[in-house]
Amino acid sequence: MLNKKDFLAGICGDNVEFSIPNVGNVMLRSLTVKELKTIANDYKTDDIGAATATLLYGMVEPKLDKSDLEALESAIPGIIMNISKRISELSGLNDTQDTNSPN
Repeated sequence: MLNKKDFLAGICGDNVEFSIPNVGNVMLRSLTVKELKTIANDYKTDDIGAATATLLYGMVEPKLDKSDLEALESAIPGIIMNISKRISELSGLNDTQDTNSPN
């Protein structure tokens, strides 16, 4: 049986390197439940805003903060969405399987 320490370590996830074509590699991590709640509350109807906030939380290296928001808002949307999608996948949010259909 899994102990509490191993369980908590296992559900926190690891950092993962992600390659951005023609830009370079960055280090990403999954979102925490608290971060996801904040994004969901702050960006209910703003997908690009939510994607940008996801980068602020989920990018480990280089580490971004709110002072980088203006630069992110001037970036190519597809790049922001692709990085955000990868962070969401690391967070277990972009499951491509249909959980309602039988195997």
